[in-house]
Amino acid sequence: MKTRSRVWPITPIVLVCAVGAVLLASGTLVAGGDERATSEAEAIQPAKAAKTQEEAITLAKEDDLPAIARANKVVIEQFFDDGQHFDKAKEITVEDQDTLKKIREALAVEDVEASFGEMKYRLHFYLGDVLIRDIYVFLYGEWGIFREGRDWALGCNEDLADVLDELFEEAD
Repeated sequence: MKTRSRVWPITPIVLVCAVGAVLLASGTLVAGGDERATSEAEAIQPAKAAKTQEEAITLAKEDDLPAIARANKVVIEQFFDDGQHFDKAKEITVEDQDTLKKIREALAVEDVEASFGEMKYRLHFYLGDVLIRDIYVFLYGEWGIFREGRDWALGCNEDLADVLDELFEEAD
């Protein structure tokens, strides 16, 4: 007498469904895109207004830089001066974590006098698809965060300008 095997054959569709269920349960696969990053980003408070540079520096250290540290992407706009006004020249997106780390490390907070210089770069830091901070960088590395009200200078680091210049040179 012949006995039948009670083992069900694994078809490709069964295998795909099983793997998808495991990934979904483990949090590796999130239905609808990067929802966890989006909900985490929405929990980050927007940049607060500062009445003084001292207050802006405190906010940068306590709120802004920790928020930027959570970013997984930065969109960088480069501007050029045509003699009358600044125009956007190029834009690149950086998602490489080592490069993001270099940029974050160059955002050194220090008490500097505002130069009211010319913006060379604008950095849009994102977590998922949510903008968490918007930063300006002048020609020689002076930088600050766009805030409601006045935007205070938060530091000046030529390394920041150098890192950004190199990124655009590599992109050419």
